[in-house]
Amino acid sequence: MVGEYSPEARALLEQEGPKYQYGDGCLSDGVLGAWMAVVCGVGEVLDRYKTESHLRAAHRHNLKQDLSGHANPQRPSFAFGAEAGLLLCTWPRGGALALPFVYSNEVWTGIEYQVASHLMLLGRVDEGLEIVRACRDRYDGRVRNPFDEYECGHWYARAMSSYGLIQGLTGVRYDAVERVLYVEPRNFTVQKQGERWNEEDRSLNQTPPPSDMAGGPDKRNQPDRQRVEQNTDEAHRPCGQAETPGREQPPRRRGGPFDGEVQHETEHEQKRGERLREQVGLEEELTGDQRVA
Repeated sequence: MVGEYSPEARALLEQEGPKYQYGDGCLSDGVLGAWMAVVCGVGEVLDRYKTESHLRAAHRHNLKQDLSGHANPQRPSFAFGAEAGLLLCTWPRGGALALPFVYSNEVWTGIEYQVASHLMLLGRVDEGLEIVRACRDRYDGRVRNPFDEYECGHWYARAMSSYGLIQGLTGVRYDAVERVLYVEPRNFTVQKQGERWNEEDRSLNQTPPPSDMAGGPDKRNQPDRQRVEQNTDEAHRPCGQAETPGREQPPRRRGGPFDGEVQHETEHEQKRGERLREQVGLEEELTGDQRVA
């Protein structure tokens, strides 16, 4: 009869519960809401220790360096064969469901970027970059269009979560409502081509993360929150000095790829700002068809 389950299906539902769930699986986007809260400026809404533990588990169990042995009966073209990718869900401790949620066997770039940027926000930059490299290696132009990370259609919107990588790697967030630029530089260590080199940690959290989930806090990841307000009356003015009340500004660091702290302008930047201000003043004085060459 139409609409009724077979005896086999009924027995399966009674054993596993409702279909399209994940049970005891490791869900890559299990803390998606916590990530959205951080990137949108709400702050941490879940226990930091548990959030980091979840993300590390997703990286450890769901990131596969070779999908040759992975069976995906749904849309395998997103990632397959010898390619690497972050699976939406795995069951590392067993208990995989017979009818798990749809697409559980797939790889979505939007979830890869979300997990990667969240790891970076917690100071786990190495793990985040490993996921990003796996994703970009698939979309390198040889097999897939590097400008079209398709899913349910071309130029799928979920891949826009990649903008979270900017915040994860730089600690910069802009609030367009308040017109405030938030800058949070930190220190971290990145693994690059077999060598370790120090850069700025990107954690957006007030509390430093545990070093290894059981070894206590990692004191390298100390956030230094700063705030830059946009002056609406001087729209053409270059970005000025970030204010950190009650804190003496550290000397400018040079030599790294991120050596341009907002609170310190170089002599070149200062001269350029002066020229821009002079040009803006000259434009306001011109009338009619006059233009600045």
